[in-house]
Amino acid sequence: RLPLLLKPVIGRAVEIDRVVDLLEQHRLITIVGPGGIGKTTLAVSVLSRNQAPSAIPCFVDFAPTQDAALVPARIAAALGLETSAADPVAHLLDRLSRESHLLIFDNCEHLSEPIADLADTILRSTQAVRIVATSREALRLDAEIVVRLDGLTYPPEGEMLSADRASEFSAIQLLVERTQAAHPGFQLTDELAVSAAQICRRLDGIALAI
Repeated sequence: RLPLLLKPVIGRAVEIDRVVDLLEQHRLITIVGPGGIGKTTLAVSVLSRNQAPSAIPCFVDFAPTQDAALVPARIAAALGLETSAADPVAHLLDRLSRESHLLIFDNCEHLSEPIADLADTILRSTQAVRIVATSREALRLDAEIVVRLDGLTYPPEGEMLSADRASEFSAIQLLVERTQAAHPGFQLTDELAVSAAQICRRLDGIALAI
């Protein structure tokens, strides 16, 4: 039910731990940040470390959904439910009220209002459902805890860099890992460290761009 993370997650250990801890106390966490920053990777990593084994994980990607009326059906489909019920919200709540679920609502920004309304209804109508949402903006619900995700770290302008020093920054770690995936013999040298830092700075440490 969850997307497979085929590459190691670089530079997000602190954020993963933070969201895992927050989920122990709160039922709605929204990971907010610009496109490509790594919100989905963070959310999936959190669910992979689910501390409540009785909670059923379910990943709902709203990116293909453009019609607000289809939001309940999108969640129902992810749960393996009938998507053409006469009252899709009631049908959804009936399932969620009987089982413990940990839901990811991914790519919510273009449908933030209907998703927020339904998330609020789910939280008020159930006791054992928790939600991790990813969006470019907060859902603006009372129960929501917002985690703002920044880019990966990179060296400041003007710092004299060795390869060892550059490798301490997560953006450069990702750049090297991706370069080695295409060219297995690649090694970051002192001469290349400055160029690597320039690339990561120009890309603001955005994981997808790197």
